Amino acid sequence: MATLETQYKNWLKENEPITYSEWLEKFSEMHHLDKLKEPTRINMKNEFIPYEQAVELKELGFDEPCMAWYGSEDIFEISGSYKNSTHTIGYCVSAPLYQQAFRWFREKYNLVHEISWSKYKGGVSFDYDVFSLVLPTDDELGNEDDIYIEKPMETYDSLAGKSFRDRDSDTFEEAELACLNKLIEIVKTNKL
Repeated sequence: MATLETQYKNWLKENEPITYSEWLEKFSEMHHLDKLKEPTRINMKNEFIPYEQAVELKELGFDEPCMAWYGSEDIFEISGSYKNSTHTIGYCVSAPLYQQAFRWFREKYNLVHEISWSKYKGGVSFDYDVFSLVLPTDDELGNEDDIYIEKPMETYDSLAGKSFRDRDSDTFEEAELACLNKLIEIVKTNKL
């Protein structure tokens, strides 16, 4: 498939000369891209974390390549690759997909999440749990000979007992956003 620039040059050979931007407009109209672009962008925006959380992640050090960015709460663009450290305009921030944000918390802070649902009379509710992947060391576990000795040991396998749980969401998306906000709060307040 030819690039847009190549298509533009080929078009110029057979038609009257116009600027590249004028040709792009014409190309968009010919292929009805003007009708596709905005609805696609709006639908796709739901796949990315909201602006407020993107700013919070940037403050926490998130610097992964993203295929979208925010210029403000109202400016959202999908455009190739964007990274916070390479685009230092103060108001611009990378817009990670939800899965990117959750993976970042898992890889950087050993925090994983689970979103589940419960059915009740009249509807469904969604909740989340946050767990730590920090496991006890072999020294903390002891050896098989010490198995009969009772000694206190924190297993580190769940932070849910520290109120890192929510059961008040009506939709999966609300639970996902609430979980993301909780992960941000945990890291900001060092509740690890």
